[in-house]
Amino acid sequence: DPSGAVANAFAAFHHIAGGVAEKNSNRVANAAEIVIAGGLHSGPALVGAFGDDRRLEFTALGKTVNVTSRFEAIAKEGDLRLVVSEYSLNSSALDQSKFKDLGTVAVRGVAEPIKIAGLD
Repeated sequence: DPSGAVANAFAAFHHIAGGVAEKNSNRVANAAEIVIAGGLHSGPALVGAFGDDRRLEFTALGKTVNVTSRFEAIAKEGDLRLVVSEYSLNSSALDQSKFKDLGTVAVRGVAEPIKIAGLD
């Protein structure tokens, strides 16, 4: 169920952001504020433990992951907390009024531009 997956991913991001905000409120004087930015996109990905006996990593691979990484970079550049694809936003029960339209972006490896929205 794509809508459930998007809602779960958004809830996880919201939970992490809340923890970061709490950490920031309790930081010692002169300590740098922790800033996070994220990307959210839906689609197929290869997820698992990759490597060999000497080095094994749990990771996700695929075009969906690459697109999400690009969204994270856009969020950082635009001083946003989260950038989400229109596809993911429309396939979920998220409150779309909280997101601002960011237009479309070209993503290397993807034929068509992708419409995105941002969350401050």
